[in-house]
Amino acid sequence: MKTAIRTTVLHKLAQQAQPASRFTELYQRLFATSVWQEAQVVAVTISLPHELPTQPMISQAQRQGKLVVIPRTFPHRELRFYPFTPKTRLAKTKFGVWEPRNGTALTNDQIDLVLVPGVAFCRCNHHRIGYGGGFYDRFLASFPGQTIALAQQDQVVEQSWTPDPFDVPVQQLLVEDEHG
Repeated sequence: MKTAIRTTVLHKLAQQAQPASRFTELYQRLFATSVWQEAQVVAVTISLPHELPTQPMISQAQRQGKLVVIPRTFPHRELRFYPFTPKTRLAKTKFGVWEPRNGTALTNDQIDLVLVPGVAFCRCNHHRIGYGGGFYDRFLASFPGQTIALAQQDQVVEQSWTPDPFDVPVQQLLVEDEHG
């Protein structure tokens, strides 16, 4: 079922443009949360074209003096987060994802908030379907901080699916054009 949901949602997302201006209200709701306001170190991805744009969140965090960290993948489905600064050198992976190539990775307990990406999210239990690699679930299994996901309407699934034993739900789900 997860594969079918992933395929359906990715097809919908590929059909539409994702201008950041479309999500202004959603970003503002994120910035108003106590979790965002209290976080000093925020982990976020550099979004792909079909994803909700992350640049406005990166820019806002930097304006507020927060340290932004971005992920880099390693063998054995390991994810490490590195500071994203003007000195960061980026390289594109075979999947088209921009990753840092320099800097020193932070430990899990040095990160306050992870903005968790996903393809689809269950409204009822905040479980997520990613791209199938399990990188984030492995990372989140030992992450002591806060997690929030931002989702477009097309990414939210009403019916739940049976999560795998290693699936880790996000703590908070903010959905486009919806308060809650």
